[in-house]
Amino acid sequence: MQKWHLWIVLGAWILLTTGCGSESSAGSAGNPDPFETDGFAGGSAAPVNDPLIEGDIDGECSDDLDNDGDGEFDCNDADCDGLEGCPENTAPDKYEGDDPGECSDGADNDQDDLFDCDDPECFNSPACDEESTSGGGQSGGGSTGGGETTGGGETTGGESTGDETGGGSETGSGDTTGSETGGGCTPACGGKQCGPDGCGASCGECSGGQSCENGQCVFVCEANCAGKQCGDDGCGDSCGECGPEYTCESNNCTPIPVPPDGVTCEPVSSLSCGSSLQASTNDANAVDNINVYGCETWQDQGPELAYEFVANQNQTVTLDLNVNISGHWVAHLYVLENQGQGCHADDCIASEEKIDGEVTFEATAGTTYYILVDGFSQWSGDFELDIQCN
Repeated sequence: MQKWHLWIVLGAWILLTTGCGSESSAGSAGNPDPFETDGFAGGSAAPVNDPLIEGDIDGECSDDLDNDGDGEFDCNDADCDGLEGCPENTAPDKYEGDDPGECSDGADNDQDDLFDCDDPECFNSPACDEESTSGGGQSGGGSTGGGETTGGGETTGGESTGDETGGGSETGSGDTTGSETGGGCTPACGGKQCGPDGCGASCGECSGGQSCENGQCVFVCEANCAGKQCGDDGCGDSCGECGPEYTCESNNCTPIPVPPDGVTCEPVSSLSCGSSLQASTNDANAVDNINVYGCETWQDQGPELAYEFVANQNQTVTLDLNVNISGHWVAHLYVLENQGQGCHADDCIASEEKIDGEVTFEATAGTTYYILVDGFSQWSGDFELDIQCN
């Protein structure tokens, strides 16, 4: 073989092995292959011939073969869009990250409700690889309640029980309190005047003299029972109760007055034979207790005075009553005998209704008698009384 023939063969072999003069293995000249080693457009990695991508070898978009086994071939396969004369698809992107910057542009480019590193199609993107190795989990659109993402994506604080895995997608289910507004917390103060708002702040503060109870400001009452035995403590409660024979007056327990029974009397002093006294039913010791006596039918509604007399022997006793006023039916004189009831109106044995009159009765030795001067029709005034025994 001549030497120039050898040079021709060697030149042809060099042309075949370098592909000089033909299109690149990934597309036509001037149109770089969009498929790089990471499977995403826009990088600077060297192109590869991946048999699972239609069009990564020159001629696959026009050979009537399904080279990647996905059921589509040539220009019908989305992998051939814009290659070898196939029209460019202007519809939404085939998948997130097939164009430069789509894994970090904050947009849902393929309209599958996932975007950036939350879209699994971006998991191997360099942008997502950088975030996954920086220590913090990707919060994306999944912040909950006011929780905080730590370490490799585990959510702490708040009430989320799920974990964030990988690039920050949240798995598991957990209760989320408050609304999810960009990782913030919505205060829960509806109908509340005070107390916590659920987000670490307060719904309001109560003014002086008030306290917060169940989200409402209420007045605080301080009980005041100083020097009090009973009665209101100023807060609707009591300072104490009195016994059955006492009543509460001005916050102190006082004995209940015994009302007159209308039939008994209490003698103010004692008389004996030969006694003579001057007195008045206007005296402070006079009481209007007995109005009707057992030995008469009229009513004496004035105050009366009672005296005790004990006979030291069987004798006749004469009582002489004088009233320094003219007229009749003014003062009445009564004699009661103690028959086991003490001074009792039912035990009346003698009476005199005249202004100046006498009452005589037979006294039995050792028996106690009660002598009463009472006022007729509310009369009261001075009188004289003498007692003689025979």
